[in-house]
Amino acid sequence: MSLDSKFMSLPREIRDIIYQHYIFDKNGYRFNYESKKFRTSNNELIPFSLMYTCKSVAAEMRGVHLRSNTLVFSTVYSEAECIKAGRFNRLMNHLTSIKDGLLDEGWRNVKPEVRDMVVRKYPQFQSLVDEDRTNAPMNIDHWGMDRRCWGEPRSVYDGFVNYSLGLLRKHMQDDFFPAVIPLDDSRYRNLDMLDRLLALSPMPWAIPSEDIIMEMDETIDFNRTIDSTEEMQQGMWKFLKHRFSAAAVAISFLHSLPQSTLLQIRYISLHEDRESISYAPCHAMGLIHFCKTNTKLRITRVVDVWRNALPAGSDYHLGDVPLYSLVHPDMLSLFEYEDNNEGKDRTNWRNPYTDWLDFMPPEDKDQLHAPEISTSFSVWIEEALALFDAGMPVNAFSLVFDGEITVERSSEVFEIVIQDAVWQEAVDECYSRRFPQAIKDIIRDKSIIRCNFPVGGPWDMEQILDQNRHYTYMHDWEVDWLAKRQPIKFQTVPPLPTWVDLRLDRVFSKGRP
Repeated sequence: MSLDSKFMSLPREIRDIIYQHYIFDKNGYRFNYESKKFRTSNNELIPFSLMYTCKSVAAEMRGVHLRSNTLVFSTVYSEAECIKAGRFNRLMNHLTSIKDGLLDEGWRNVKPEVRDMVVRKYPQFQSLVDEDRTNAPMNIDHWGMDRRCWGEPRSVYDGFVNYSLGLLRKHMQDDFFPAVIPLDDSRYRNLDMLDRLLALSPMPWAIPSEDIIMEMDETIDFNRTIDSTEEMQQGMWKFLKHRFSAAAVAISFLHSLPQSTLLQIRYISLHEDRESISYAPCHAMGLIHFCKTNTKLRITRVVDVWRNALPAGSDYHLGDVPLYSLVHPDMLSLFEYEDNNEGKDRTNWRNPYTDWLDFMPPEDKDQLHAPEISTSFSVWIEEALALFDAGMPVNAFSLVFDGEITVERSSEVFEIVIQDAVWQEAVDECYSRRFPQAIKDIIRDKSIIRCNFPVGGPWDMEQILDQNRHYTYMHDWEVDWLAKRQPIKFQTVPPLPTWVDLRLDRVFSKGRP
């Protein structure tokens, strides 16, 4: 195409409109994890033919496809990387548990000036630093928070643990080892081995290489005897699909780009359409750097209510083992064994994970229970709100709960979240968490978080407060609310499959292919 062609004689503004129209896909470009390339929403190659007509057009169209289209990422299951993902998930959980234990031991030997330094950076954890466990912020029935995290988002708590351990190590020097390792613990034989553990801080949203997995395995598992329960749980791997979150996939891709290309991107949509590994709600933290580098970048994270948030929330309460045992008797056998050593007959022994199955009515095993619902939503809400304290630019990020497949049932389920938030607000008046305000803002459309189904409902905190102000203990609030929350169970409606089938979406019916 020559410069004096009719096309090139058009005003540049008109040519730019033509370029955008030519390259635009209203449903966005979809990222293919295997090829590491984008395709159209119809799974076709992106139409770059016009760019190849001449150098002038190629120069003018450079970056237009990135500026004009939404880049769509989804959760990824890779058969080739499934085991690696499962190992990473297990190692991350174990690393978190070990560091929690080290810090718990370490507080007993910390000088006041070190405690003060920690509290200045993390004032929300002052009661924990002071070892005043009676003042732990409580949420009714685990609303929104892991109690291990003292009412804060898990990403914030993990940052507190890593910072505190680093500070203790710096100030205690050689005294650190005996301070944090109990005398009967033989896992870490010296301070050098412990330093290797403290230096190990992989990002939860990483898609790790095999070298990273090996380093974690060697550092975390050295000189350690895996207990029998964990050995049995490892046998579950062949039944589970371990997926990477859409955020993790996007972060990996963005890291691969030169800055000049990154600056062209305008819109990213993260479809968290399935459960994924390594505490996915916090993975948007890994996007802050890119949003600060490219101030025009706008990211929307879409969480599927029925195929991700609610099944994952149910896992938080019940764990993987019990439900999967319902459909995999061979998995249940992993928790039943005979041990006649030294004359001990344990033929009838069963792991506590599965004992409750004998007492649950059959119809309850295929229903979503109300106590699981608020946790399912609020872990995502709290982590999204924590992004801005961590440096996410204003207006760069939003979170959407996608329940559009069954709008009415999604609204009914979210009503439980509203009820819980009202009760939590009443509790806060007496004993303070930001969960109730977060739900208020969602209802009033004043939040970065929204639902694509109707939300609403009465918010009469004063009535609850008047009726229950006489309660002295948190337990009284919990018992009363458990008795009054309605409805207490939900079943899915078409076109969704049953609740059990939704939860079993990441389970192989006959083991790993």
